[in-house]
Parts: sequence; C-alpha cells; structure tokens
Amino acid sequence: MKDQTASRLTERTLEIIPGALVWIALATPIVLSFSYPTHVAYFIIAFDMYWFFKAFYMSKNLIHAYSFMMIDQATNWKEKIKEIKNIEVVRDRIKRFLGEEKHKIYTIPPFSFLMRVSKKWRKKISFYNYNHEFLNLISKVKQEDIIDPEEIHHLIILATYKEDISILREAIDAVKNSNFDSKKVLFVLGGEERDKERFLKYSLILEKEYNDVFKYFLSTVHPENILGEVKGKGGNITFAGRKALEKVESLGLKYDRVIVTTLDADNIVHPEYLAVLTYKYAINKERVYRSFQPVPIFNNNIWDVPAPVRIVGMSNGFWQLIESTRPERLRNFSSHAQSLAALVDTDFWSTNTIVEDGHQFWRTFFRYDGNHEVVPLFMPIYQDAVEEKTFLKTLKAQYVQLRRWAWGASDFPYVTINVFKNYKIPLYKKIVAMYRMMEGYFFWATAPMFITIAGWLPGLINPGFKYTVVAFNLPQITSTLMTIAAAGIFVNILISILLLPPRPQKYSVVRHIMMGLQWILLPFVTLFLSAIPAIDAQTRLMIGKRLDWKVTKKKERQ
Repeated sequence: MKDQTASRLTERTLEIIPGALVWIALATPIVLSFSYPTHVAYFIIAFDMYWFFKAFYMSKNLIHAYSFMMIDQATNWKEKIKEIKNIEVVRDRIKRFLGEEKHKIYTIPPFSFLMRVSKKWRKKISFYNYNHEFLNLISKVKQEDIIDPEEIHHLIILATYKEDISILREAIDAVKNSNFDSKKVLFVLGGEERDKERFLKYSLILEKEYNDVFKYFLSTVHPENILGEVKGKGGNITFAGRKALEKVESLGLKYDRVIVTTLDADNIVHPEYLAVLTYKYAINKERVYRSFQPVPIFNNNIWDVPAPVRIVGMSNGFWQLIESTRPERLRNFSSHAQSLAALVDTDFWSTNTIVEDGHQFWRTFFRYDGNHEVVPLFMPIYQDAVEEKTFLKTLKAQYVQLRRWAWGASDFPYVTINVFKNYKIPLYKKIVAMYRMMEGYFFWATAPMFITIAGWLPGLINPGFKYTVVAFNLPQITSTLMTIAAAGIFVNILISILLLPPRPQKYSVVRHIMMGLQWILLPFVTLFLSAIPAIDAQTRLMIGKRLDWKVTKKKERQ
C-alpha cells in the first residue's frame, strides 16, 4: 500500500491544527481571567492534580525501567541466544523458576533494599528477566516460529556530516567490541556530498582499519540537491540503505534475516545491544512488522556541558525509559532498528522530512495496515549532549535541537490523511493513534506553561479576584501539590547520579554534588528549553514557515 495523499489545501489546513490548539489553550486562561477567574482557578487546580498523580506514576515507571535496564545490561545475551535453539529447555527452566519460592534475587543498588523488604518487588524485578520469554515462548510461539539466530545479520548504517574521525572511530569501535560476532555485521558509513572531501579522506582510513573486522565495510556519498528531498538524515541513510541492499542481495541474504540499525555519528552502542536485539528479534513471531527501540542516554560528554543542557539530556533519557515501560506509546526515536524486509516495503526512510525517525513509525504503521508496534530494548545507546564553544551558543544549539524534535508535530497531516483513507485499520486503533499523537505534542508545549505561569493569571488580570476565598486558597493548594509532586525530582536525582559515567579527573567532587543540585533548575528548563521550542515549532508549522535541518555539532574526542 502506498501512502495516501491529499490536496495541498487539505494538508495546509491540517498543518494549522496542532499550533492552533496550542495557542487556543494558552490564550483561553488569559481571556477567561477577565470575566471568569474562578473557573480558571478551578481549571488550574484540576490540571495540577492531574500532573500530581502523573508525576508519581512516571516516577514509579522510571524506577522500574532503570531496574530493567540494569538487569538487561548484566545479562549475557549471547549465551541466552544459544538457549532458544531448543525451546523445551527454555520451557523447563521457566517452569522450574516459577515453581521455586526462593529464587535468585537481583540486587540493584540502591533499590536492593526494596527487594529485601518487599516480596512483591523481588518477584516483579526478578521475573522481568523471564517474562518476555514466558509471554512469547510459552503462550504464543512454537519452535517453528523462532528463526535460527545463526541466520541473522546486522546492517549498521552510521550517518555522518562534518564529524571528526575520532568521533566516527569511537562509534565504530563500540560495534566492533560488541558481545556479538562482528563477521555477521555489515557496516555502512554514510556521508554527504557537501562534505565530500573530508568524508572521502576519513572513509579511506576507516575502510583500511575495519575492512577485515566486519563482514563488509562500505562507504557511501549521498548526492546533494536530489529533487524532492530535504536536507537531513533521512536522505543520507536511505541512499546508504539502497546501496547496502545491493550488497545484501549479492551475498544471498534474506531480507527478513537482516536487522538494520541506524546510528548517529556520536552513538556508542552498549556491548550487549546487538545480542539482545538478535534475541528479541528471533523469538518475535511478528518480527518483520516491529521496530526495536533502545534507550538513548546522553552521557558521552555529560560532565562537560552546562547544567541546563545536562538536565535536558538526562530528562530525555528518562522519558524514553518511562515510555519503554508503556510499549503501546513507544515511537521510534533517534537510533532504532527494523528488519530490512520492512524497510524495503516502505522504500526505506522518508527523504522529505527532518524527523525521519518518528515518521518511520507511521510509514510502517500504515504500510502494514496498523500491524506495527515498537518493541522496547532496555539497553542504552550512549550519545552526546549538546555542546558548543560558549555557554550561550550551547543553549542556543540545545534550543534548536529541541525545536527540531518538536517538528514531529508536522506528521499530523500525514497521519490524519492516512487514518481516514485506510479502511483496513480497526477504528479503535485509528482513534488511539490520533489521540496519542496529539496528546504528546500538545502537552509538550502547554503543560509547563500551565504549571508555572497560569496560576498567577487570575490575580494579575482581574484585581477583584484577589479578595475571593478561591484566590486566597489557590496559591496554597497549587504550591502544596507541586511541592509534594517535586518528590519525583529526588528519583530523577538518584537515577541521574547512578547513570553517570566515571567523573573525569579534571573535575572535583564539587562537580558531582552539582549534578544533584542542578535539578532546582528543572522548572526553568522545562519552560525555556522544552515548552517554548515546542511552541516555536508548532507555530512555524501553523503559519507555513518550514523548519530546516541543522546538524548538532559533536566535540572531537581526545
């Protein structure tokens, strides 16, 4: 099935909706505060109550996700891959595990005390290592549904533009040093024609270094100014993917036995990433119709960047961890994996958007008539936080990156058009898909505004409101709710410290302490480096001002 199209008038009308909803929502409390300040006050209290409970729910999921990630990182997935060749052995082991009252307890500091205290927690955390096997191997999958892991190959496409060779080498070395047979890895380095001289110089060096490491090492140069393409990662990796397809065919590999992972130049895969991806792919009966999403952790240079950028990077990683515990909400973000079969069916990635990662979810969703989900991998891929030469330039670059991510709202016309024209997708799936998409981008832009600013509006705009009982109690109620909800920040502090790489010698212990204290800046960061970039992006979409791709610079490695 091809993507459904509509007239430019229809598309343009749909582009207006996300931004219009945001501005209506932001303007409504201001307008109503003149005549109905009490109604605005009750709305603010209700909204704060909603986020009060949501904060605790998200903190709970973050703790679970962190625990799951620690377990997955500690697991030797290469050994587990060998087990699935005989499903009966796995079944027997799971049955024995479920029958044991005193089973092995995974101790994950500092959550080990929870496991000692709570039997329910012990079972929940320990059982995670087996629940995926249980659901798929016991309930759904037969031995013939599991493909032989020996047949699986990985195609890694690393997109680069102006990055130094030290950055590329570090990313390639991480793949090379994985707990997986590198001779089953096909590596493609994708460069741009507008950086051709530098890229060809680096690619020749890297080909000599890694040609004998992987099954093959290929470099491609994406031509500039291809008709219909926008400048961005999508065109680069699509061109690289098509070139790699020729090599895959010459090797006689089956499309559904090749898993494709896209990486940015600064991405450092965890040593177990390829192995856990192989395992989850092999046992998933619907593998071709699934995407696989690792967790982006912006830790490569976390000690060097200013506090606001550290908060943004850590918060984004936390959000992806939380969403991983709710796979029905999970979408492709940054580095992700799909079968080559699915990529061939969707003609690889979109080349006419700067947010090819999230857009690829929807392209696959509609290509397979709604039969598409994202499988979470609780395995990190480490990335760079935004870093420029000066503090102000760093903040500006961070703003630009977040605005580009928020441009994902531009998918709304595409999703809406295909939802109404594809009659094979069940109605409930259409409704849920539309709602979740709108909810995410709407609250991204509005929630910080409502929480930090809206509470002051009735009193500032309507002086008479100050003398009412509601006005007297409003600050106390909202302040109490937000103070209690702020307890969730302590979870952020704890996990952010646990995820930190070793402190460089050039920094004293004071820097470590600041990693905890920095979270007092969270309200300001969510306002100026979250809500405002999102409003900016959706407003640009609303008024028809397209957003261009701007590469986030990466710092050279020492």
